[in-house]
Amino acid sequence: MFLPQPKPHVPKPAWFLGLDLAQRQDFTALAVLELKWAITGRDAATWEHIWTPSLIVRALDRYELAQSYSTYTEAVEDRVLGIRQFEPESKIHLALDAAGPGAPIVDDFRNSGIDASVHPITITGGAHPTHSTHGANVPRRALVTRTLLLMEQGTLQVQPGLENWPALREELLRLRAGDSHSKAHDDLAIALTLAVWLAAVHSPEMLPKRNGKPQPITAGTRRLL
Repeated sequence: MFLPQPKPHVPKPAWFLGLDLAQRQDFTALAVLELKWAITGRDAATWEHIWTPSLIVRALDRYELAQSYSTYTEAVEDRVLGIRQFEPESKIHLALDAAGPGAPIVDDFRNSGIDASVHPITITGGAHPTHSTHGANVPRRALVTRTLLLMEQGTLQVQPGLENWPALREELLRLRAGDSHSKAHDDLAIALTLAVWLAAVHSPEMLPKRNGKPQPITAGTRRLL
């Protein structure tokens, strides 16, 4: 008698958006990331497929200063609608900067009927991430560290020819060097780190493993740094 075999786990694609709201002289920025999975082999013991993730930066939007916050709500909704045209079944998640002016924007997004799950994240100076009924509190250092880890292992990639890529690259290089100069823009990088953090919470298997090998780079993409 043969027992039915359990169905293999097939990870699903998803989209992660990170919105960093303007603080003082900085811009508001939106990063749009696509999570894809590819079969790269089989497990030697179980013969199950090995799925390798690619977290690809598909869009980087930077908005001018002194705009109405409703402008950002509409801009994000436009991005979500654009994704839905090509990926009607994929899950879409929005990581939203909830500090400072972000609190009322969180309510605006939740009341807008946007076709995405909204995840407020408050960036802190603490040592450890915490969670509450209002969302997650994540230290800035943790956001940056997680993004750099995924960059180094090759999971986090960028679509070639992306608008605002040169500015993002400059910001990421400063973050990697530990430069947090108050006059330097970091809006694109922080929007990216918010989206990356949420993606890793959603799919923790993409995080680096001890003694693990770097993830391969998919054709048509490149490392961020």
